[in-house]
Amino acid sequence: MTAPSSTTAEVAAERLCAACQHLWTTHDDISARFCAATIVNTYSRGCVCVPGATTGTTDAAN
Repeated sequence: MTAPSSTTAEVAAERLCAACQHLWTTHDDISARFCAATIVNTYSRGCVCVPGATTGTTDAAN
């Protein structure tokens, strides 16, 4: 039997948010709640993710 090619953690780390299309792991508590509410209520609104969310870094300099 062969080992799976990726672990559950690796798959979760690569998952994109359905609301903003940023990596889910880049969401802080506020943006996670905002995006979850956006998805559940099918809102069409802007993004509140931290700077650098599109690159996977959360450094404010990005």
